[in-house]
Amino acid sequence: MTKDKDLPDGPIPHQDRPEGLHSGCECGDDSVVFADPFKKGFTRRGVLGGSTAFAAGLAVQPLTARYAFGAPAAAPMQRVLINVVWRGGNDQHTWFPLLGVPQYASSRPNIRETARTAFALDRNVGAINEWRPLYDTLGAAGFGYVPAAVSQDRTHSHFDAMDVLEGGMNTPSSDGWAARALRNLPNPAVLSAVMVGGQLPKSLAGSQALTVDRLESFGLAGGDEIKARSEATLRKFYSQYQDPVARTAVETLIALRTIRNLGQNEYRPAAQYPDGGFADAFKTAAQLIKARVGLRFVTIDMGGHDTHTSSRGQLHDHATEAANAMNAFFRDLGAALRPYASVVTSTEFGRNWRENGSQGTDHGHGMGMQVLGGGSTGGVRGMPDVAQSLRYNETRGPIDYRDVLTEGLGWLGVRDAASVFPGHRFRPVGAFRR
Repeated sequence: MTKDKDLPDGPIPHQDRPEGLHSGCECGDDSVVFADPFKKGFTRRGVLGGSTAFAAGLAVQPLTARYAFGAPAAAPMQRVLINVVWRGGNDQHTWFPLLGVPQYASSRPNIRETARTAFALDRNVGAINEWRPLYDTLGAAGFGYVPAAVSQDRTHSHFDAMDVLEGGMNTPSSDGWAARALRNLPNPAVLSAVMVGGQLPKSLAGSQALTVDRLESFGLAGGDEIKARSEATLRKFYSQYQDPVARTAVETLIALRTIRNLGQNEYRPAAQYPDGGFADAFKTAAQLIKARVGLRFVTIDMGGHDTHTSSRGQLHDHATEAANAMNAFFRDLGAALRPYASVVTSTEFGRNWRENGSQGTDHGHGMGMQVLGGGSTGGVRGMPDVAQSLRYNETRGPIDYRDVLTEGLGWLGVRDAASVFPGHRFRPVGAFRR
């Protein structure tokens, strides 16, 4: 590493040191208390204008020394689980119609799918044709579907149902299932978990996960020159110390520089992504996976699924957007990296299996969950019961959605994945490889 001409030789002067980091300083204060600086700010001169990543990376270290924040570019490839949430209550019976169930056709006279608009996944369940390119890319063994997974919510409220879904408990909780899972993930890094676009969801509440939108704007505050000088100053400062917190600071700064450099260089994907925020999120995920920065868990949202009226056209459009984005993602990763990436989808609740008077569907119960990519076992797992459905034409489901997530977390490498959902008894589904 070349010496930065703007940095003075010798120890950092007293006035540039945060409180509690004055060991060896001319002021004579040899006490080293690392917790206070991270509560009060990193420097007295405001070198750091505000960085979510830096704060998150450092804030956890005084509490526990088991976190490792390095993100070496040449790190071995690790498995990555991408959690996609269809917000609004996705109608699983449009995207994945029950082609072999007579009650399906009779209950949806205006919005039903047929053998012309969908292809068969098994003798009872199909997928609309918009999903075919992704199916062809992944193959039958990498394209899995769980037709009727249920949560504990029965309110039909978007807010309440999402709270239960992302909390992963029988009742609303203060933290999220993904946050609990990350605490059991060996050797997490600064960029182990990210939300690409949007705000941090409830599933990651209580974690050190970061939100990432545009890679070129990620990191310390200020313009490129200011960011570079701030990083260099902070690295020089913390490199004086051998304490785990100081080492964490240096490794975090290296990770920030790595991500910033990724954003400054034009990414050339190996596949053509469609336009739109959903595709952009997957392109960012692919870029981070290829850079091997320690990414393990990603959350991506897609809204617009509350289709009470004229639902069929909307959902075919959404399927086109979703399938094309994920197809580009897996093609971008290529055959070498594809086995390391899996997508699991969920929604706050499914829709009723019978259409309403506005050629749409109302809030229901059992949801459809997709399991795609390297961890998927493929095929259809479980079967919804619409012949003896719940009240208001809700879909009865034989599988708890937490069982699917538990298998996904086990595939990811989370220790004791079943403990992520306290109060729930895990029952194997077979949707994920071990």
